[in-house]
Amino acid sequence: MIRHHEPADMRALIALAEEGAETMLEKAGEAIAAAIRSRLDDPAIAPVSCSGALAGSIATAVSGRGVRIRAGGPGAPYAPIVELGGMGRKAAPFLRPILREREAALREYLVAALRHALRRRSRMPGGRAV
Repeated sequence: MIRHHEPADMRALIALAEEGAETMLEKAGEAIAAAIRSRLDDPAIAPVSCSGALAGSIATAVSGRGVRIRAGGPGAPYAPIVELGGMGRKAAPFLRPILREREAALREYLVAALRHALRRRSRMPGGRAV
């Protein structure tokens, strides 16, 4: 049941959503990063022959703007060249294909997790039906 929410109630719901959003984004980002690592570790489908450094360079970070998944760094400085091409090398994307494949599932996960958090809030003492 949807009821009118007073400003204080809305602030509480927003705080709850923000609190849970970071955890949801961390879990979602790590699931996608694991899928990318798995693809890079499989010689049958990896875009390049890997020593493991490229897969090991996949990292996630959550910020106020969402989750960032990146590859590269000191151990695999060639990651952008593999993904985007350059220096006479044809692009062999390993990040973007998985992000596209998982985009719909990621949205569904985030919506479901937010709904779960809101239902939990509505059952808390002093909570209201949402």
